[in-house]
Amino acid sequence: EEPEAQRALLDRAAGAYGRAAALGSAPIWGRDTRPAAGISLGLPSPRRFTWISALNGQGVLQVEAGLYPEAIAAFSETLRYAPRNEAAYASRALARLSLGTQVAGEGGVEVDAAQYRQAILDLQKASDLSPQHASYYLWLGLAHHSFSQLSTVPGDESPGSVDLLAEAYYYYNRALAVEEQAGGQALEPEQRERALTGLGWVAYARQQYDAALAAFEAATEAGPESYEAWLALGYALYALERYEEALPAWERAAELEPGSPIALFSLGALHWRLGRAPGHDRCSEYGQAAGYFERGAAVEDLWPQAAADQALTYRAAAQLQYLLGDCPGFDQVTAYVKAVTGYARAVELDPQAAYWWRKGRLSYAVATLRRESNPPEARAWVYRAIDDIGQAIKAAPGEPVYLHDQAWMLYVAWTWSNKRGLTEHEGLLQARANLRAALALEPDDRGASYRPNFWLDVVEPEAVAGTLALGDGRREAGDSAGALAYYELVARHAPELAQGAFSAGLACLALGDAEGALAWYGEGLQRAAAAGDEASPEEALVALYLAGDESLPAGPVLALF
Repeated sequence: EEPEAQRALLDRAAGAYGRAAALGSAPIWGRDTRPAAGISLGLPSPRRFTWISALNGQGVLQVEAGLYPEAIAAFSETLRYAPRNEAAYASRALARLSLGTQVAGEGGVEVDAAQYRQAILDLQKASDLSPQHASYYLWLGLAHHSFSQLSTVPGDESPGSVDLLAEAYYYYNRALAVEEQAGGQALEPEQRERALTGLGWVAYARQQYDAALAAFEAATEAGPESYEAWLALGYALYALERYEEALPAWERAAELEPGSPIALFSLGALHWRLGRAPGHDRCSEYGQAAGYFERGAAVEDLWPQAAADQALTYRAAAQLQYLLGDCPGFDQVTAYVKAVTGYARAVELDPQAAYWWRKGRLSYAVATLRRESNPPEARAWVYRAIDDIGQAIKAAPGEPVYLHDQAWMLYVAWTWSNKRGLTEHEGLLQARANLRAALALEPDDRGASYRPNFWLDVVEPEAVAGTLALGDGRREAGDSAGALAYYELVARHAPELAQGAFSAGLACLALGDAEGALAWYGEGLQRAAAAGDEASPEEALVALYLAGDESLPAGPVLALF
């Protein structure tokens, strides 16, 4: 390429990289409805990144995306012969930042802390050699700002977020202070917007929202077409609870970048918040919020999203559908089913316990709405809810609320059942086990949302005595095999109780299964001893007989059954 054409290409590449690496310009993606308090790392999307370049000057190279190690080697070679070439230091720094910040798939990034450290050293050297070059200070601010977002570095200590933020703040101000008339190379308008946006995010991270607002307002003036500046302005206004003013800022951001899921999520969160504010129509705001979240969950026309981020958006859309179920013109069952579907998409993308739990609670809500009009469908929804809560328990076995909620749902399934056979009573015994486990984790009831003591009092009689009674009924009717099935349910699900084991032993004896009877009676005696109880004379007699005491005649023993 001719030098001027090559330089023009590199200038375009530098602008593209600067936009992609505007590390202080976008909030962290992955948050609840509250405003994010951080800066994204790396490149917004591979769509927006093709070239990395250095400053104008000697040694500027055209670097195709992905050739960063070769670029670093070339700039290092240049510096061997021109050790005071500040442009080469800056070029090598930008190549290192790009090598150290790689798109990792699904919209994520991978960061190499060592490359960031070396890049910062190169930029400091460049600024020392050319102290009136504002761009070097801007890139130093961006590099420190990005590095500050790393809470930990694999194989290394934390980079120290607070100090790095202070460094970023210092260098942003240094960049803005360089003036053309003083012989310096001041920032271009787009670079000035980037520095102001960075300053604003530093203030935002320190919860200095008024200062952040002032910086973001100045950024929108410097770069009125900057998506990042308008998005940031909305966050400062939201943090200051100036919600109506945040709305046009985020609408402008979405207009400038229609493919931004962040802008859509932000607008959804804002309308959700406005739905709870005085003077706003709750249902209208919730409807708009749901629309933004549903658009934000789509992937076809948006920037790449990490699975967890997309799941969060589905979760938000689902929760809005649930809230819309109470609004005029909405069918509650339809809204709730749509909410369940949204959570189903969320758990496909990010199967975290909280999503499974919420999906289960919503499925139960559908069941209660369908109970009178369609009892079979209602029972099916209850079992869906039980299965969903079961997935939450698998994901977070130490959460007592999940154990508690599945327990009372199992009891409800039993009460709604037309027949209360083995399956239903196994559910009751599982409910009892859940409640005992929940009490071991959190022994005190908490209002209406967590009442394990109450529910255990309700469930216990039907789970243990009720199941044994069904077995006794089968035994009295001559169905020893049926009796054994109920007795073994209690014996397996209530391992601290001896009665289930003794009853199972008697049923085995009646079936002619001496080996099984001996095993269950031995188990019953161990459980009784562990609990400090004594076996009844009849139970002890059978146990001795089964153990081979030849002094006991078989007739009297069998007569016990």
